[in-house]
Amino acid sequence: MRPRFWQKLLSDRELRRFVVVGGVGFLIDSGILTLLTAHGKGVFESRLVSFFFAVTATWTLNRWWTFRGYRQRRQAEEYAGYLFTQVAGAAINLSVFYVLTHLFGWLSQVPVLPLGIGAGVSMVFTYLVSRFLIFKKAD
Repeated sequence: MRPRFWQKLLSDRELRRFVVVGGVGFLIDSGILTLLTAHGKGVFESRLVSFFFAVTATWTLNRWWTFRGYRQRRQAEEYAGYLFTQVAGAAINLSVFYVLTHLFGWLSQVPVLPLGIGAGVSMVFTYLVSRFLIFKKAD
C-alpha cells in the first residue's frame, strides 16, 4: 500500500474519535469489572456485565459522536450489529493473543505485547466493520 493511504488513515478524524471512544469503553469496562469483583462477584460474571456496559457506552458514543450522520437503520438493528462486531473483535483479540503466545513462547513472559497486538488487530477489524457496515454513510 502506498504511504498516502496510511497518512490519510492516521489523519482520519473518525478513526481518532473511534480510538478515544475505545479508551472510554476500556475505562468503563475495567471500572465496572473492578467494582464488581471487589464486592465479591465472580470474575466471569463480572466480565460479562462490564463488557455489556462498555459495548453499550461505546455504541452510544460512536453513534452520536464518531459516526454522526451515518445512521440508516433502526437503533435495535444497529446495536445488534455493533454488539456482534464487538464480540467478534474480542474473539479476534483473544485468538491473536493465543497464537502469538503459542508460536513464540517467550511472549508469555511479556503478555502485554501480544495483548497489545491483539487489541490493535481487533481495533482495525471493529473500526472497518463499524465504519462500512454498521454506521454506513448515506449514498
